[in-house]
Amino acid sequence: TAARYFAIDAVVQQVETIVLRTHEDAVAFGRSLPCRAKVTGIKREKNGVLLASFDLFPGIGGTCPDGGNARVRFFIRHGKIETWHQLPDEPTPPGQSS
Repeated sequence: TAARYFAIDAVVQQVETIVLRTHEDAVAFGRSLPCRAKVTGIKREKNGVLLASFDLFPGIGGTCPDGGNARVRFFIRHGKIETWHQLPDEPTPPGQSS
């Protein structure tokens, strides 16, 4: 279902950069994600850019390492994701355990 939100030729940047040239590529990308996610926050930046925060938990494949969280910066145009850029983990503030 999530694949329908990606534009043709959407660019996804995680560990590596891939281009989702077709709907089938978007489906394969979604299935390749090791975790399921729940949106915990969305911040509007500018020019169609959103910064979303997620809580992660094990998915169907069971390869999600102990959950966690993630942040993704999306560029959306005409209701479709054109870029997905997963940001590095935020450092743990001094004095807090991770």
